[in-house]
This record gives sequence, structure tokens and C-alpha cells, in this order.
Amino acid sequence: MFQIRDGGLDTSPLLQRFCNTTSPPPLSTTGPNAWVKFHSDGTFSNNGFNITYHAQLSMINSFF
Repeated sequence: MFQIRDGGLDTSPLLQRFCNTTSPPPLSTTGPNAWVKFHSDGTFSNNGFNITYHAQLSMINSFF
């Protein structure tokens, strides 16, 4: 099971939850934090998992 939440806490809004061997699609959070949980019940014997993340700076233009 793999979960990713939109924030830094286990109570943050859930973005996605996956319970199979399919790779998740790209996900984005609304802020600078993401909470990630991976849990295996031992049913499958594989090489683990790989996660890749990218940080992107958001620019807000304000004219006064």
C-alpha cells in the first residue's frame, strides 16, 4: 500500500492511495510538503520500490 497526502501530516488531505503493483501517475501538492507512506504485507517478494520527486518554485506576479 502506498499513500501520498497533500501536506506534512498523516491527517493531511489524501491525494492518492494505491494497493497494487501499478505505478502511480504524477502527483502534485498544493504546498511545500507531502506525507508519504509505504507498507508491504510480505505477500510479494521483490526488490522494494523507487520514488522520484521534483521540487518546482512557483512564482506569483503581483502588481500594485
